[in-house]
Amino acid sequence: MSLVKNKLQNPQKLDNEQLSIDYLLEQIKEKPKKKSLYWQLVKLVSRKKFDISDHELWQLKSLDNFAPNNELDWLANYAIYNVETRINNHRELSKHNCKIVSLGSNCMSRTIPTRWGLKLSKSMGELTHPFDLSIHPYNSVCQVIENEFQDYLDPILLKKNHNGVPKHKKYQIVFNHERDSYFSQNNFRQLIKIYEARIKNFYHDVNKYSIIFLYFNKPKENIFPLELAKIIQNKFKEVNHKLLYINTGEKNFGPDDSQFPENLIAKHIRLPSEDYNWSQPQHYATEPGKNFELSIIEAIKQVLIDYFPKN
Repeated sequence: MSLVKNKLQNPQKLDNEQLSIDYLLEQIKEKPKKKSLYWQLVKLVSRKKFDISDHELWQLKSLDNFAPNNELDWLANYAIYNVETRINNHRELSKHNCKIVSLGSNCMSRTIPTRWGLKLSKSMGELTHPFDLSIHPYNSVCQVIENEFQDYLDPILLKKNHNGVPKHKKYQIVFNHERDSYFSQNNFRQLIKIYEARIKNFYHDVNKYSIIFLYFNKPKENIFPLELAKIIQNKFKEVNHKLLYINTGEKNFGPDDSQFPENLIAKHIRLPSEDYNWSQPQHYATEPGKNFELSIIEAIKQVLIDYFPKN
């Protein structure tokens, strides 16, 4: 079995260098009822660079002729909509000298803006920051920004969890994308090397651009980031910035807007379901998933337009 066919059978293993839109479209034409192919197409399109060709776009739109039912036709149209929206959002972002910087609490605050064109992917040159690909409890986000990552990479404070994932003993940070034993060897040398670069990238961007800091709470986490807003305001006095807090939980909570620090904006945008997984097309490439993510994108764009003038 070829490597490409093997990857097609496993939706978790998508490699953009080995799969192309043309290839997937040919597979769909041969097997138009195979839903996993449409999911693969959605994942590929949402990660592709902005150089999608007219031919590729035409090919995508031709899927209407092949999708055998409404569900698969919807997935095909989602892929087309995602491409066109990503391109338009990137054009809007490029008019502002502004970057979106994730503060966690997990990967969602990096993933959703990237999927919809308000952040670039790493393959398009976006520098990775320490909060992008790891899980940080709220108090730890506050502490490490306050103390400027002082003991963030102290090897004495790092341990390997039972599942092989590195974890910070003091801050309870989970480095869930560095689960290979390679990152834990030699006293966590490679993990430390990677995160030293990410911390450097964080300060590079914060000191160079206007910034929308983006923080998502966990659905059942009744935390309102007043302290975080004040820490950021104090630490980055010279930086034109806003902290956009997205409450994804069932209930809206927090003080009246009049009590917010001037750098804080809060939005209540509930998850579509308790088990919603923003990394899986089975969740995000649905009507509820699409509406949820576009509500977040519109909130970010509104902050961009209201507070960060065009170049």
